[in-house]
Amino acid sequence: MGSWFCPYLQYSEEMEISVEELKGMIESCCALGAAKIQSVHFPEEDKASKSEAIRFLRRNGVKYPTKVLKDLEDRGLIHRHKRGTRNEKLNYSIYELQNAITCIKFKSFIF
Repeated sequence: MGSWFCPYLQYSEEMEISVEELKGMIESCCALGAAKIQSVHFPEEDKASKSEAIRFLRRNGVKYPTKVLKDLEDRGLIHRHKRGTRNEKLNYSIYELQNAITCIKFKSFIF
């Protein structure tokens, strides 16, 4: 396996990552880019209710999606959006969810 060096990290150690890990990182970036395009061109399709957000996290391999959703919201990585009246349901941005999932995956790859 070859080594990979990132000059932007706080330390100057070389990192060993496998081809599969690199492929996973690239796939995550592509999925994030597709979600961004979707949110820009079709903003009404970018929203998901709380139950849809939990299903989205579960489909993307997140264990304990309810706890993770609350944790991501507490950290400010995702935000609840409420449009309209008081009885309107809360929505989450699919792009923000995808961005948070990508951050979680990168953290597991790098650290």
